[in-house]
Amino acid sequence: MNHTAKKSILLIGADKHVLRACGELSVDVTVVYGRSAKEFGLHPIAPEVTQLFVEDQHSLESILSALTRSGIDGRAFSSVYTSDEGAVVTASALALHFGIRSMAMDTAINFRDKAVQKSILRSAGVPVADFRAIDDISELCEDFKFPFSEAVIKPVAGAGASATAKVCSTRELLQFAKKFRPGGHPQRSFVLEEFMRGQEWQINGVVHDDHVIFMSVSTYGETCLTALNGNRPMRVSVLDPVVNSWAYERSASLVQDSLRALGLKSGVFHMELFYDRDSDRLVFGECAARRGGAITQEEVAYKFGVSLAACAVQSALGEAPVIHQEVQPGSVGSAFLPIIPGTLFACPTVEDLQALPDVRFARIDLPIGFRMSESLGSTLIKAGQVMIHAESDEAVEKRIEYVLDWFLSQIVAIPNDASPAELRSWGEGLTSAT
Repeated sequence: MNHTAKKSILLIGADKHVLRACGELSVDVTVVYGRSAKEFGLHPIAPEVTQLFVEDQHSLESILSALTRSGIDGRAFSSVYTSDEGAVVTASALALHFGIRSMAMDTAINFRDKAVQKSILRSAGVPVADFRAIDDISELCEDFKFPFSEAVIKPVAGAGASATAKVCSTRELLQFAKKFRPGGHPQRSFVLEEFMRGQEWQINGVVHDDHVIFMSVSTYGETCLTALNGNRPMRVSVLDPVVNSWAYERSASLVQDSLRALGLKSGVFHMELFYDRDSDRLVFGECAARRGGAITQEEVAYKFGVSLAACAVQSALGEAPVIHQEVQPGSVGSAFLPIIPGTLFACPTVEDLQALPDVRFARIDLPIGFRMSESLGSTLIKAGQVMIHAESDEAVEKRIEYVLDWFLSQIVAIPNDASPAELRSWGEGLTSAT
């Protein structure tokens, strides 16, 4: 390879933060993206970026075929990178095929398969929840011996807490399994793990040369699953590394040991832990070899002055991530903006939200005309997101409550499954209210 040539990345998935980081770091980028990114259209791709549409951005066949049709030689890239959870193994396979940089295949599997992940960590002495792997949940028998008093069932390679539920008996597990019979849901391999009580933490950080060089510790207002089951918006509080130094010290060795056992020597990561304050027990939940979703990029950048996307690009190219940490004093928190059943007719804009006191960032995810269901189903579905900065955790919580209540009072949805007469009545009521 000509080391004087400009470095370039083959990016799988239209990650706007990574695309921006490539521009800022003067890295050429070709982005491969599939139907969902094109049809949902949340993040338009800048015209100066080389774009390649594929039928399925998780499919090695789709990507290789599209590259070949377009006459693009994958060996010309410096690296393959993705922040798309479902394309992590695909990126490793592409790099292996082209002989260029990316995460090692074994490491990619360790981070994708939750049963493999927990087996490795348990063997390494890292505290993990007890679990059982279920290769095909559609074949689960009624004489299955339920091993826990409470458990969580989830896909071995899922994301966003989709197809995930709490179950307390074989009967409940069999009821859950009915959705995954042949011809139904595509996911069939699951992991049943012991339900962990306590506070759910998330660690977003950077590892380089086998050492964690930066991490941010955040807590969920309530666990992801509890919030989803209650149809309540997810909330996150970023812990200050000075005020809450104990949390950083408490989690540091577990984070380091976990990443070493799983084989991530350089890159960004998103890890979830469970902390029981009464026993001071910290247990590994799961970990992804990418930054966290939602507005993790904005939270970490605002609180610490660190761009996880830039660190990811530098790591992907084999460079040491440049980190100049500057901690923002005060408390930073975020929340999902709630949805209501119906077809979205009107809602506040980003500008409306950012005009509210203490709001430092806002995003609207759903377009007008989007059909909102009764339940959330996964952490991927929300009207938008908002980040708050205030002098204390209590002040952040109060401001979040205010913003969510205000947003709900402003959102307007056309009732689902309404008759023409009901729609006419609804429209007349809307007109009279304005």
